[in-house]
Amino acid sequence: MVLSEDLEAVWNIAAGFGYEVEGKPLHFHDGVIEIRRISKIDEEAKRLFTIDFLLVTEGLTRIWENRELVEWEDGEIWTVSRDGLIKLKTISGREQDLLDIERLREAEDES
Repeated sequence: MVLSEDLEAVWNIAAGFGYEVEGKPLHFHDGVIEIRRISKIDEEAKRLFTIDFLLVTEGLTRIWENRELVEWEDGEIWTVSRDGLIKLKTISGREQDLLDIERLREAEDES
């Protein structure tokens, strides 16, 4: 997730790592989900790598505000909370997302 005002900065960081293929803006669920996509082609591996930047829209503000700072590898990283992930998956509502929600809730009940 990224704030709209930070999109240019993170876009430039991605470009510095060779991401230069700009996708068209994606809009879902009446504008609640706004994605900006950038990709790069790894010629050696013959693979396409893509980064989707999920913009913090009005409908996602609470998810953004409730993100968590977690330890990861050699430092810390901000990530969506379990509840935030469930809310994002509920918005999407695809079959796989609904299955993921069940697993997330089961794992929560076990802990």
